[in-house]
Amino acid sequence: MTREGAKFLARARPAICVYGHTHQPNAESHEGFLFFNPGLAGPKRF
Repeated sequence: MTREGAKFLARARPAICVYGHTHQPNAESHEGFLFFNPGLAGPKRF
């Protein structure tokens, strides 16, 4: 996580942080935040 991202999370305190780009599904809890990557958003292109 970037420094700016950590500052934003500390300020906004969301219940969940949904992210993507890696195309790898993942769910983990860290410092009271739930980070969730749903994985692929459609059919594989490559």
